[in-house]
Amino acid sequence: MNTAMSKPGINDFHNSNFRVTLSNFPGLKDSDLYIFHNNIRSIQLPGFTLETFLTKHMGMDHLHNMGSRQNDNLGDLSITYKLSESLLNYFHIANYIESVKHQKNISNVPKQKDNNIGSIIVELLSNQKTPVCRIHYKDVVLSGIDGLALDYTNGAVMTFTSTMKFEQMQFELLD
Repeated sequence: MNTAMSKPGINDFHNSNFRVTLSNFPGLKDSDLYIFHNNIRSIQLPGFTLETFLTKHMGMDHLHNMGSRQNDNLGDLSITYKLSESLLNYFHIANYIESVKHQKNISNVPKQKDNNIGSIIVELLSNQKTPVCRIHYKDVVLSGIDGLALDYTNGAVMTFTSTMKFEQMQFELLD
C-alpha cells in the first residue's frame, strides 16, 4: 500500500483551497482512512439559524435573538465522495448507518459516543496550500447517505453524499 495515501488530510491534491480530515471512522483502522480522505470531492458547510422574538418597550418593537443550548439550530454537514474501488467508502458508511439503526457497536468500545466520528476538521488553504482558517466539528454522527445508481452505460466518475450532524463547532483563524 502506498504510505502517502494513508496520511490523514491528504486530500489537498485538487485545485480548490480546502482540506478535510476525519479523526477516525467507527469500525475502521486509522491507516484505512485514506478511502475517505483521498476521495472527498466537495463539502457543504452547514447553514445556521437563530430563533428571534419581539418585545415592546416604550411603544417600539425590539427584535432579540434567543440562544439555544440544545444545538437544535445547527444545520447538516454534507460531504460528497468519489466512489472508491470496490465501493469501500460507500460500504463503510452504509454499514455504520445500518449498525446504528440496529444498535450494534461496530467500534467495540464501551460507550455509544465512541461510535461517532470524533471530529472533522475543514481547513481553508492559501494559494501555497498552508491553512489560513480551521473549522472544527466535534462529536459527529452520520445521519444519512445518498442512494447509489450503478449504471453500465455511464462511464462518468460516480459520487455519493453523506450527511452528518454534530454537537459542537469551532472556528479558528490562523496566522
